[in-house]
Amino acid sequence: MSKILLDIRIQYPSLSKAEKKVADFIMDNPSHILPLYITELATKSGTSEASIVRFAKKLGFKGYQQLKLAIAKEPDAHPVSSNISSEDSALGIFEKVCEDV
Repeated sequence: MSKILLDIRIQYPSLSKAEKKVADFIMDNPSHILPLYITELATKSGTSEASIVRFAKKLGFKGYQQLKLAIAKEPDAHPVSSNISSEDSALGIFEKVCEDV
């Protein structure tokens, strides 16, 4: 588990209802946060942009961008294609990973 996800779990009880929605989405989808604009995260989590900024600040970040950058630096933040099989060639695996990126 990444440090940020652990921090979210620790602070979860003290979060507001809207912040918990943001936390839930991030904990369930940490690798899907990276390409999302704040407006997209707000829509997907059922919250507002302001709630996301408050959430990021509660975790000690200046805002959503800084939170995203911290998540991107986490070793387990980058998804690997789930459709890779043991029968794939090296080129096939490379192409599938590139599709995900």
